[in-house]
Amino acid sequence: FPFTHKAKAAFAINAYTNQSGYTQKLSLTTMMIIFLFVVMQYRGKIIRPINPSWRKFEKILLFYGLLLTLTQLVNHTAFSSIALTIGGAWQYIMLFYILSSLLKTKVDFINILNGLLAFTVFNIIFRIFSEDQALVRSISSEMIRVGSGAMGPAVSYGGYLAVMITISLLLYRLKNNMIYLLAGALIFTEMLSTFTRGSSLSLIFL
Repeated sequence: FPFTHKAKAAFAINAYTNQSGYTQKLSLTTMMIIFLFVVMQYRGKIIRPINPSWRKFEKILLFYGLLLTLTQLVNHTAFSSIALTIGGAWQYIMLFYILSSLLKTKVDFINILNGLLAFTVFNIIFRIFSEDQALVRSISSEMIRVGSGAMGPAVSYGGYLAVMITISLLLYRLKNNMIYLLAGALIFTEMLSTFTRGSSLSLIFL
């Protein structure tokens, strides 16, 4: 995620530019999801879920994607409408099919959680060195909150980190490996540096 976010500055498709000059882009991350979905579909690896609850969730996702596409067509050109809905809905629908096709066992599920945790730790290290920032922010630096380009501004980033701390505790409980507690402690330190009360409250609830 950090690399693909940085790559957006050099390689991205401009989906729409508003009147204030902000440009919504399709990034390399989106391209990778589409590529993986197309390859898996071509090789017959995409398998629709058979569980009734998941089928219902699938229908809700597809309805959302179609509804979003139709509303965008009313407000934008055909190209912008398609590009915006790919970034806003269809890439997540593709990701749903990819994950539901690949995650079949408890081991698969644990592996994906390990991957998420590893990327979160890597993202912290990448932020420190690429942005020349300190690991821990002082209270006097609150107006310069820690954010992550790959995971959004501080408010969003703090929420993601709260979820990842919970996942690190889950993995520690399953694996009884201290590396997960160390990762959780590092992520908790990063969460405090976002100075977001919502993330702390979310962590308590989680």
